[in-house]
Amino acid sequence: TAVASSVGTGGEIPKDVLEQFSSLRKYRARRNSVLALVKITRKHPSIDTRRRCWEALQNLANGSLTTVRVLMRCEAMSNAMIDILEWSCGAADEDGCPYEAMEFLHAMVSNKYVTQDKTLREQIADPVHARCILAVLKTVPHNHSVQGMGLGTIWQLIRMSKYGAEMQGALLADGLIRHIVDTCEPARTNIELARVTCGCALALALNNTSVQDVMLRVDMPKLLVGILSAHEAIDFRGEFTKLSAWLTKNAR
Repeated sequence: TAVASSVGTGGEIPKDVLEQFSSLRKYRARRNSVLALVKITRKHPSIDTRRRCWEALQNLANGSLTTVRVLMRCEAMSNAMIDILEWSCGAADEDGCPYEAMEFLHAMVSNKYVTQDKTLREQIADPVHARCILAVLKTVPHNHSVQGMGLGTIWQLIRMSKYGAEMQGALLADGLIRHIVDTCEPARTNIELARVTCGCALALALNNTSVQDVMLRVDMPKLLVGILSAHEAIDFRGEFTKLSAWLTKNAR
């Protein structure tokens, strides 16, 4: 309105209006750059180029809340999911593994600013995202790097849902507990895998007696305590204090 009025009367455009438009132009240019990177991740014929785009998007996902909003409003999350799902449904060879897309997903769900935005948090903490990642993990149980990254991302998604019963129930129905049981053996000798395996399991059980009952049937407390005893350096910083008595009682 200010611009139209000034142009119509032949007057100068107010300085604050010019500054605002300059900021908007810069925002639009940055947004278009992000959209271009996202499109390249699916359409470019070069795998190396697509990997570099995912690396760039990962750096952006570690940034401001505004940047994460832009990423959520385009196809970045869905493209990353499609990449890892297509890989897992094919040969699933380690050389072709879209690690960069997985790292992008992890950066998105771990962004410290997302918790400040309720709408954005609910969009990212959609159970569908966690279920897709679990579906991939089931196909490559031998790939410990993928297991670690995937379980860590699922753990963060459960956190972001505030340990919601809907998220926990969806993962329970999709067999996360059985998958974690299968991961416990390699976790005994791999501290990074041990941390995310136990963290994911405990996040699934937190504030949910139905999940805890299912875990008791497969001796999950005993398995988790055994892993944590082998890696005393693991510290969850009080996240699972409520489960301490449950673990101790049922680990014997």
